[in-house]
Amino acid sequence: MISLVHNRTEIQFIYIFCEDTTELDEWVKQESYTKIQDRVYIDENILFEQLEKDLPVPKQLLATSTKEERRPLSLFKNKDKDTLIRNLSEESVAFIRYQLLIEILLRMPLSDKAKRIMLEHCRRCYDENDPEQTRITEFEKTYRIGVLGTAIRWYSRPCFLNRLLAKAISTQDAHYLYTFRFIISELHNELRSLNLVRTQSLPSKLFRGTVLSTDILEDLKKNVEGLVSMIGFFSATTNPAISDIYAGAGPLPTDEKHVVFNLNVKDGVTTKPFASIRQYSVMPDEDEILFSLGTVWRVLNVKLNENEVWNIDLELSKEDDERCIELSEYLKKQFGDVPTLLTLGNFLSSIGEHEKAEKYYRLLLDELPKDHKDIGVIYNNIGFIRYENKDFCGAEDWFQKAEKFFENMNKTNANTDNKLHVDIVKYNHDLARWTTNSALFSATSLRCHNETLECITKSLQADHSSSVAIMVNNKGLIHYKRGDYTTALNCLIEALKILNENNARYPPDISAVHNNIGATYFKLDEHAKALENFDLAIKVGLELLPPTHKWIIEYTNNKAAVLKGISSSQSIRN
Repeated sequence: MISLVHNRTEIQFIYIFCEDTTELDEWVKQESYTKIQDRVYIDENILFEQLEKDLPVPKQLLATSTKEERRPLSLFKNKDKDTLIRNLSEESVAFIRYQLLIEILLRMPLSDKAKRIMLEHCRRCYDENDPEQTRITEFEKTYRIGVLGTAIRWYSRPCFLNRLLAKAISTQDAHYLYTFRFIISELHNELRSLNLVRTQSLPSKLFRGTVLSTDILEDLKKNVEGLVSMIGFFSATTNPAISDIYAGAGPLPTDEKHVVFNLNVKDGVTTKPFASIRQYSVMPDEDEILFSLGTVWRVLNVKLNENEVWNIDLELSKEDDERCIELSEYLKKQFGDVPTLLTLGNFLSSIGEHEKAEKYYRLLLDELPKDHKDIGVIYNNIGFIRYENKDFCGAEDWFQKAEKFFENMNKTNANTDNKLHVDIVKYNHDLARWTTNSALFSATSLRCHNETLECITKSLQADHSSSVAIMVNNKGLIHYKRGDYTTALNCLIEALKILNENNARYPPDISAVHNNIGATYFKLDEHAKALENFDLAIKVGLELLPPTHKWIIEYTNNKAAVLKGISSSQSIRN
């Protein structure tokens, strides 16, 4: 029985209470069960003392509350299977965001620094736990990057690593996942190496037993023929009896159900690797098959069997699956082949996590040479974040730094890209300077202007979209700020055309330009066209941004401002 439950991540220690010294001696000789260690007792008082010592939870795990934990899976809804990415449902957009984040982390280069960042975090979590500190030191001194089986052995070992990794993955938080990118990438790479040589020897059907909430089960029932990705490394077994044990038996709370996943892994090459880890696992008896982070499955069937256990049939989604091809191409267009910290910062900025984005931009400023080509882009992007947060003076300072950087680069290496960057940051700098002056003016004249209806406009960041489109949009905003709305409208319509014709279509930037066009039409008293563009801004923005994103809220408020203006005009006429 112990061999079947020993490796479950929710079990930290196993305690053995013996009736006599003979039984005690037999258990003491056991060395294969690392969760037992020396926790074998014949005196119940000593057992209780040990339990009291083991009960405290690491501080960092307590700090990460359960409300931060997310669903154990992510769904790409069946109704979206014939839908272009720009028209997806909220659930499917969340699925893509998760895939984006995983792709960024897996493609980032590995280094000893990534290992050090992870271990420093682990030490903070277990700063009062001497046994775990010893294991962390062991990992630090003995782990070698690229040695097959090392990551799997540590992952399957019941210690600090698998507990903290499971916690980080469950939050789906970009910062936590970035902290553990070292072991995530190492595990992925080992599974890929094993997958290349051993997949043919695996059976075509595998099993996974668990308990799911009724809400998640209902979502799966509604998503037959849709896609699902488990949040984390997903383990299965070749032995159905083991999966039945994990599924459990007997009564459960009304909001939980016993579940067995029947996994069809026959035919084709998958988008993510999987392999048997029996050879390297510290628990070989489980015949565990491990699937990498972000593995995509198709839901085939969900039904209740005669034992009151829900059977969910899943099939690996193959590389030639039409939806997976579209997702893969989308990821490449947005983030390229070799994502970096800059990519991660841009991703976080695009989903509204500006504080975390700026953190990674500043890390890059500390790491990169002062003349590195990305320095100017980072200056510009921090300026963009400051502008978004209404820190217009701060934005002006960062845009000025970017402008000076690209001007100096252009002197030593004049080319089209550098010239465009100079133009972009000049427009951004002018825009921030103009907004700063306007903000100061408005502050001194608040009583005169507090009833004026205004719409929030959006500058574009120096990533994702065509550089020309960014420049033309931001040029249009300068004309907008100066009250030259006709010229502003011409610039914005031109920017929208460029963005829509760009192969690397990025919905948030297109939505921002629609918003700016709407604001300009509002100033020109063309309310119907203003409403049309604000509606488009919301619709296109929701292709990749959540409904709670700052931009979506501002677009909605802009639409409300127009409706209020129309209502006021009608009241005056009546």
